[in-house]
Amino acid sequence: MNKGNQQSMSQSNHNLICNKVKFTALLREECVKAGWSIERINEDCFLAAQREVISLGKTDMADIFSVSGDEFYGVLRSQYETQGNNILSTHAVLFDWDISDSEFSQLAANYIKQVDDIINNSKFVKMYLNSQ
Repeated sequence: MNKGNQQSMSQSNHNLICNKVKFTALLREECVKAGWSIERINEDCFLAAQREVISLGKTDMADIFSVSGDEFYGVLRSQYETQGNNILSTHAVLFDWDISDSEFSQLAANYIKQVDDIINNSKFVKMYLNSQ
């Protein structure tokens, strides 16, 4: 590999890391607005935010992960385990790295709302909410 290709790859990796950091910070802002916690999250953590979920008989944590992706697309992912399954495993959102900050913030807010809706409509959470 010649020096020009190495510099190009190095710059590409740098841009990717910067994008992940920037969009994770924006994601965390939207998570806080939606009532998710970042209290136990440190800067080098793979989590963007967590939410305590009370369901029938127990309390669990739901997680929204830091922004990930490759050189082409960013990815929003989350996790909430109920009855041994991550009910959010099929709910990921791809986005182009060229998205503006305001567009990303809106995308993140919509994603968080959808995640909350999926969690709140899960069987045991719904039963708990209906019992209150």
